[in-house]
Amino acid sequence: MSQKGRWSYRLIPSLKDWLARVHGEVNFFSTQLLSGHGCFRSYPHRFRHATSPKCAWCANGEDETAEHVLFRCGRFYIEREHLEAELGEQITVSNLVPMIIRRRENWEAFNKFAAIAMTDAAVIMHIMQRSCL
Repeated sequence: MSQKGRWSYRLIPSLKDWLARVHGEVNFFSTQLLSGHGCFRSYPHRFRHATSPKCAWCANGEDETAEHVLFRCGRFYIEREHLEAELGEQITVSNLVPMIIRRRENWEAFNKFAAIAMTDAAVIMHIMQRSCL
């Protein structure tokens, strides 16, 4: 089975729980993190709109994906620490969505992280495209 398109499924394996949530409207920023389609260098690179899929911040050669930004990118270490402090535990692929749909405050903390991360990623993407890197 192809792994393309599986990011959202990994985050939201139960559509029943996702659709039954009583709070949490997705927005421009959270949609990018939850779908994997957005200002991550790996996504526009697939369409030749970015010269490299690699994270411009991290020196480990990892592709910049939604998963990388959410869980590993050093550029968002402080913001991730704040998010995890508000959620009360370390975020993982399997626990992120269950935690954010549990309480409105958790959802809002995730949206705050998403806004910071995706605004920053969009700015860096724009700069890199303009400088032809």
